[in-house]
Amino acid sequence: MSMEKIDVLHQKTFNKKIGTKFRVVKITLSTPFSKVVSFLIISLIIFFATSCTPTKNIEIEVLSVVPLQKYESIEYSNFTKAREQLGLTNIRHTSSMRDKIAFFSAVDNFIFSMGEISFLLSEDASLGFDPSDFKTKVVAKTAAHSVMVVTGSFSRAAIIERLSDYNYRQEDYNGFTLYSLPLTNALMKGGLPLTFSNLTFVNESTIAHAPTIGLLKDYIDGLKTDTLSNDDDILKIVNEVGDVTSFYISSAITATELYGKDSLMKRSPEDWGISDYRLSLYTYFAFGIRPMENGEEQDIILVIYYPNEESAKKDKNLLKEGLTKGKSLSGLTPLSELFSVRSISAKGHILKARLRTKKSFDIKLLISLQDLPFLVY
Repeated sequence: MSMEKIDVLHQKTFNKKIGTKFRVVKITLSTPFSKVVSFLIISLIIFFATSCTPTKNIEIEVLSVVPLQKYESIEYSNFTKAREQLGLTNIRHTSSMRDKIAFFSAVDNFIFSMGEISFLLSEDASLGFDPSDFKTKVVAKTAAHSVMVVTGSFSRAAIIERLSDYNYRQEDYNGFTLYSLPLTNALMKGGLPLTFSNLTFVNESTIAHAPTIGLLKDYIDGLKTDTLSNDDDILKIVNEVGDVTSFYISSAITATELYGKDSLMKRSPEDWGISDYRLSLYTYFAFGIRPMENGEEQDIILVIYYPNEESAKKDKNLLKEGLTKGKSLSGLTPLSELFSVRSISAKGHILKARLRTKKSFDIKLLISLQDLPFLVY
């Protein structure tokens, strides 16, 4: 029987979901030969669907609870991945609290001051959750405000009970319950940290904090409009950074910011070794950080995102010169003594450098000081 003859009584339709779209494939079964062909086609469809289904990206999920706007910086850490990478599933110090403090110091010095870490981890003064159980954290900052969003395995009931003990105020706003800590209550309780002074539950596994209750309301209003998970530029940078335990994305650094009268370093362009160094105008830079298993070195992915492809290609050799011949502004230490340059490549709008820090040097030190003369434009 020819393949053109179709027995409609045996026609079957297979629906296979691929991503968010359904692909409909019609296959007829009328002869043994056609059954074989149909079986092969179905097998290929299943293989194609499996291989093309996007992998779950935890970074994108976290960005989906951060309002979409132009931020000066975005700081992200994946604590679960960091623990696995560093092998920190067991206690290494004389007490669990010391071990937790050591972990936060090694992985994410963006999140709290040491005093706040000590407070939040203490059993007598916790807010109903243990920061050492955080899974991820993102802090997004503008010139006017910041928001911190953490995910983890939280007991909402335990947290609410603890907030009630500390006399947090409660307010309903656009479907969310906001909790705020009056400063007088903080002082009466012995000086509660302000890290979670204004918080809300975004969902059962996500808590958001802002410096003031007004900014927390702005955060909620922003969520209803759009989120960072729909920012194409940020998504491209996150994908380029790749499999890391933390990343830091920032707007471009100008010469005025780095060398002006309000800069932290109080240095001139000549101090770092390449006085006339200037990159082309770019939009963002990012550091992706992945600690080595020994905990003493870091693999670093430096990404610079340009508005056009020509600038990325043009700056490739200049960036290499800055990374290999320049000095830090804070201590005038040659950058070659702090990290090695493993590769530099330009593709599309992206200029990417792969670095490896020297033993016991933490790239977050340069980031927190904004000691980044090789990124000035």
